[in-house]
Amino acid sequence: MQIFDIIKQSSKIILYPISLFYSIIVFFRNFFYNIGLFSTYRLPCIVISVGNVSIGGTGKTPIVASLANLLTKHGKKTAIISRGYLRKTKGTVLVSDGKNLLCEWHECGDEAYMLGKKLTNIPIVVDEKRYRGGHFIIKQFKPDIIILDDGFQHRQLFRDLDIITINANEKFKNYTMIPKGNLREPFNNIGKRADLLLITKGIPDINLTS
Repeated sequence: MQIFDIIKQSSKIILYPISLFYSIIVFFRNFFYNIGLFSTYRLPCIVISVGNVSIGGTGKTPIVASLANLLTKHGKKTAIISRGYLRKTKGTVLVSDGKNLLCEWHECGDEAYMLGKKLTNIPIVVDEKRYRGGHFIIKQFKPDIIILDDGFQHRQLFRDLDIITINANEKFKNYTMIPKGNLREPFNNIGKRADLLLITKGIPDINLTS
């Protein structure tokens, strides 16, 4: 048992400087966006981002699907843009035209593929450059609203509403920067940039709400 404790402690020591270096990169990236050194571009329609500050499941994709259905139900032409995480392709890929699923999961990523199977009348595009993907989807489908799936860190594209999801089952001790913890950027950035916070999967750790 003592050996395992030593190994665990050693791994923390090793991961800490990596997390610190990553934190510095994230800090300056956000700082450059805040002061306008890095440019932010607008699309000619409303853009809503649904994202998070941590790795792991926070219920983000089901919320994207529910929001898209809700907006469509209320008469808004809605489309979705995603990066297409872990896909085997590059560039702009049309996942669904709202009627037909047009690619396989390895071409667009499993989350975008799942959305394409689940949703109707809602075009879906994946593109690592969301601004480029946005222009493609606007030209093809002329949506009133674009939902940006996993867009909180993608600051190049302006959004009219930033929604953040947090997994209530996540332990407070994990809220340190990766790889030591699960954070993609500091937790307090939620208060600085998010417009709406959705807590999913239960009641959160009291430390997260204090």
